Amino acid sequence: IKDEPLVINNDKTMVYAESFGDFGINFRLRCWTKFDDYWTLYNQLPERVLIAFRSKGIVIPASIDRNVKN
Repeated sequence: IKDEPLVINNDKTMVYAESFGDFGINFRLRCWTKFDDYWTLYNQLPERVLIAFRSKGIVIPASIDRNVKN
């Protein structure tokens, strides 16, 4: 997030665990951007976070719906 050029006021950025699910942790990210950049940032940040996680060896497992019949 610190390297994202569309984020402004990095000192006000917040990241915290919002909830714990059966298969993962739901994080909440709050940051500031210009009004015109909101949707661009909204759509690209999850991918950038995923790429950063992968570069650190953090794997996000897919949940399995055991009720689905093949």
